[in-house]
Amino acid sequence: MECAGGLRPEDLCAGFFDDKALHQSIFVFTRKGEKSAVRRAKRKFCLELNKIFELNIRRNVMKRIALVAVICAFVAMPARAAIFTEDFEVDLSAWTGVGGGAHNGAIVADPLDPTSGNDVLTFTQATWGGDIFGTVAGFNLTPGQEYTVSFRYLGYDPQGAGSPGDLGGYAGLAAGFPGSHIWYYGTGTVSGAADVLIDDGQWRKYSYSFTAPLSIGNPVRLMFEDFAHPSYDTIASAPDVYFDDISFVPVPGAVLLGMLGLSVAGVKLRKRA
Repeated sequence: MECAGGLRPEDLCAGFFDDKALHQSIFVFTRKGEKSAVRRAKRKFCLELNKIFELNIRRNVMKRIALVAVICAFVAMPARAAIFTEDFEVDLSAWTGVGGGAHNGAIVADPLDPTSGNDVLTFTQATWGGDIFGTVAGFNLTPGQEYTVSFRYLGYDPQGAGSPGDLGGYAGLAAGFPGSHIWYYGTGTVSGAADVLIDDGQWRKYSYSFTAPLSIGNPVRLMFEDFAHPSYDTIASAPDVYFDDISFVPVPGAVLLGMLGLSVAGVKLRKRA
């Protein structure tokens, strides 16, 4: 009989019985006829050890098969469709202003390349408390699902009329118009925003991820503005902030993590069965 890997039980377990002193002790204190009994005991021990090794190999194979199956299923899944996208190449019909009324948003040619045919969002006037909200109906979020908002931002003030390094671009999420809301990114830290938007005359891409539900409620709306307020000594110089290529998508990685969790749980259940 051979053990796993083509080894005989005696070969596999030789390390357990290669002590000459142990052999001598066994045969000094046993009768001649008991040599075969010792040999049978060694063989039985090796067989049991081999069963343990084979069981562990099978379990590891099951884990790998489950993991590969989950990854393959995930790769085969289509990309999660965006909840909302906006490139500002048509109009602002998906957007509204404070209280559902007028806003200061305007579509203009890319100021860095006016002849490229690329249109972007800017503001004709700086304000505070939110300016433009999209969409009118809002987005109903699924509790436990992770989402990402991404966009391109340009802080561009060639005349030098605005506050250097703080031209006023802000991005947030709102339950109403604005109602309960949060500012997550800005060129400053007003209302708890993270000061991450850079005013350097170059287009930069940003993304913000969160897991529903939000404290502001449901549904939510995207919110942007060119901020200015006398209390913060900001200089209003619109138009000097620009947004483009906005997208709002669920994060597919959350689905993969859930599938992996289920596969691991399945392996554990099979172990106990």
